[in-house]
Amino acid sequence: MGKLLNSAIDKMLSVVNNAAFHSRLEPSAEIWDTKERDQLSVRVYGEALPEKGYDYRGSVFMFVEDMHNSIMPYLHISREPEQTFTASIEPTNSTVETMVTEGLRSGGPRYRLVDALCDFVRKTAQTIFLYGCTAYEIVCERDDKGGIKGFGLVPVNPLSLKKFLGNYYQFIPSSVAEKFRLKAGIIRIPEEKIVYIEIPKELGGGRTLRKILKRLFWLSQELVPDFHLKAMRDNKNVGFNLEKYTYERYIEQALLTKNFGWNQRKVPDENILEYYSLFRRLKKNKALTIVREKIIESINQTLNGPLLNLRTSIEVEGIQTTKEIEEQLEILRAGNINFVDVFNKSMS
Repeated sequence: MGKLLNSAIDKMLSVVNNAAFHSRLEPSAEIWDTKERDQLSVRVYGEALPEKGYDYRGSVFMFVEDMHNSIMPYLHISREPEQTFTASIEPTNSTVETMVTEGLRSGGPRYRLVDALCDFVRKTAQTIFLYGCTAYEIVCERDDKGGIKGFGLVPVNPLSLKKFLGNYYQFIPSSVAEKFRLKAGIIRIPEEKIVYIEIPKELGGGRTLRKILKRLFWLSQELVPDFHLKAMRDNKNVGFNLEKYTYERYIEQALLTKNFGWNQRKVPDENILEYYSLFRRLKKNKALTIVREKIIESINQTLNGPLLNLRTSIEVEGIQTTKEIEEQLEILRAGNINFVDVFNKSMS
């Protein structure tokens, strides 16, 4: 039944694409090559898609950058004599580990699994914190017998995807097709080929995050209101208190991002007590750990999904878990630990 339905949908999409979304522009050679490698989706950048209500600048840029850059260790710049954070394949299998490393690796000379995992999680978190979700297409490389000998996770802009009746559909409007030299239309992508990761509900979910980003963007539109700039040019005193305005904007941004523990790059922060500074640091660590664990869980589900079925999983050691951070928060609330110990643990 599923195959018949998908076949009917494909025929309908062919008619719709030719009739309503026809574009004179042929796909570029690069796009054609990726299709030869089992890829169905096309690469579309966010600025060409429908308006989100915010741009990647101002407070939105600072928030997203501060969050995703802190989610994993930067192993290649660490000054520690030995790395405490490790990643491995269970059960141990060097062939599968190499395949997974290549599948996660985003380029560069490093080939270790732990490096590939750090880069992938960091890149994925950036998209999650910007859109509230992220998506990849699983692109497989097969041997002569049809077995999996390699795979890659190709980014798909989540704004271009919709899910319906067990499939994902990528929408390429004419305006986007013309800009990126693609064919306009609708592409059906089977559900098993898409890795779709949303920001966890513990942090409010994607809709709540997008509302926060819209407000952050609005708050960062003007550091000084136009009417006050005009009054200063005219040498007039309109009774506007810029210091109070700046402080109240800081308070609103702090309230908006309290579940994420964002410090707005105020270090040291003279507006809060030492206790809350440490509490906020732990809240940020907890938020990042929740997202990190969600991403790694999604990777493992992909490795064992119907398309790859590698019967393996990535195990990580030497990094804090959500449970450990929650325990530290409880100890801090109870006052049973000194601030130096909390700070040192939060930096580990």
